[in-house]
Amino acid sequence: MYRERLSKFARAMKSHGLHAAVLTKSTDIVYLAGFFCEKAMLIVTPGKRTVYLIDTMNHSLAASELKAQPIEVVMSSDKAAFLSDWIRNARVKKLGIDYGSFSLDIFMNVKSEAPRVDFVDASEPIGRTREIKDDGEITLIKKAAKLTSAVWKFAVKNIATGMTEVEVAHMIDSRIREIGYTNSFKTIAAAGSNSAFPHAIPGSKVYRKNDHLILDFGLVAGNYCSDLTRVLSNGRMKREISALYDAVKHVHDEAIKMIKPGIKISSLVKRSHKYFIDNNFGKYVAHGLGHGLGMDVHERPFISGVNDSVLKNNMVITIEPGLYVPGLGGVRIEDMVLVNQKGCEVLSVC
Repeated sequence: MYRERLSKFARAMKSHGLHAAVLTKSTDIVYLAGFFCEKAMLIVTPGKRTVYLIDTMNHSLAASELKAQPIEVVMSSDKAAFLSDWIRNARVKKLGIDYGSFSLDIFMNVKSEAPRVDFVDASEPIGRTREIKDDGEITLIKKAAKLTSAVWKFAVKNIATGMTEVEVAHMIDSRIREIGYTNSFKTIAAAGSNSAFPHAIPGSKVYRKNDHLILDFGLVAGNYCSDLTRVLSNGRMKREISALYDAVKHVHDEAIKMIKPGIKISSLVKRSHKYFIDNNFGKYVAHGLGHGLGMDVHERPFISGVNDSVLKNNMVITIEPGLYVPGLGGVRIEDMVLVNQKGCEVLSVC
């Protein structure tokens, strides 16, 4: 499996003109090697043996975990010096690194010692490599979705009038741990007017009669994330909130109907946004329509109006339209969706 993934990434590197890449993001390394240890680096050179660069303290652990992989574990207490020597010896001219996670200190030292190397962002080729899921990944994502749906059903049965947002979030987090998993991100529980904040922080606000509550949570199963958002109503919704809900539900359902291989992402988003604009909700949109999902809770493909790439078979995305009115409240509905040859499959059924 990892040999196939390394080969797939090597092809993506070649298409971007990279002679080599040094990956430092934990999920990129887990995807390609199956194991991550703090401060590890994965050096990938097409046609040559992949190197897992690790410090002295964690060398034996890495060697044990990776003994079955086509990867050489190398110990170094000075990664900048090692990389500088390696770049010179391998005659690397164009090197991919992850701009978002690569150490600035190491970068400056290597740049000083190897001034002729051209550093470029490797997030594009590794992101393109990871966005198409294999069968094993899809199985794990489906498992994460099923477990998350079960947590939602548990929450619906146990959330009661008078609970605070913190108590609701704690209950969901505790349930996730009780069934043996960890959160994929911090749980959002936003009651009433606090739901106007897309990433509201749970606080002391109480869930009262005729309030509505946004719950956004997920878990990690076998390194793969889930992400689910639902709206819970405690009695009759306010008329204005009900109108928001109806609009969001319409956009959510229609967007899912459109999903299939070959559809341009930007057209999917623009059509959804047009409905909000045509119905006078445009100014209440605060984020994109969704995102890719996998080892990271937010990854490629990003479901935005400026992304002109197309959906492909075995991509996993979320669809999460939302509307937010300051001082009143907001509504967001989010589901996990697998793109398949028939169109798509909603994974978060609840």
